[in-house]
Amino acid sequence: YQAVNHIRPDFRPAWTGLLTAYNSLKSYQKALDLAEFLVKANPGDLEVTASYAIALDGVERKEEAIKQYKAIITKNPGIALIWGNMGWSQYGAGKYADAIISSRRAVELDPKLAYVRFNIGLLYAVQGDMAMAIKEYNEAIKVAQPADYKGAVDDIRDALKKQSDSSALKEALKLLKNR
Repeated sequence: YQAVNHIRPDFRPAWTGLLTAYNSLKSYQKALDLAEFLVKANPGDLEVTASYAIALDGVERKEEAIKQYKAIITKNPGIALIWGNMGWSQYGAGKYADAIISSRRAVELDPKLAYVRFNIGLLYAVQGDMAMAIKEYNEAIKVAQPADYKGAVDDIRDALKKQSDSSALKEALKLLKNR
């Protein structure tokens, strides 16, 4: 991508491909630097704005990410992935009620988004509501692929780093590790 960008700096697919690659590799600062350039060059571009929000979230600028997701949703309210990503940023910002609302909207739009369903379970587990967490995890399990479990388990482990005494998170981890 970088070679193409050097040869054809106006070739948008190479720029957006590089941005997606940085986000996928969790090179969020590189993604953010590139996204800030691309947002200025392509105002209103849905793909660029969504990647910008992902990068903002990745560098822990949760409120700014949420703002970007809301801007996208204002113009494109039917994109489940954007609702799901906003829910994740809201979770990271500690806005659990908002995160549940956004995540539920995502699964209304696309009921097969297992990662979002797992996120809803996590949201209940971090709040200590294991009954609701189990309900949501069981819904996620119905649509999950084997790869989805790793992300869900990793997210529970990350939450346990902050709430090491949470019995609900420990129970959630046990539930999903046994799958």
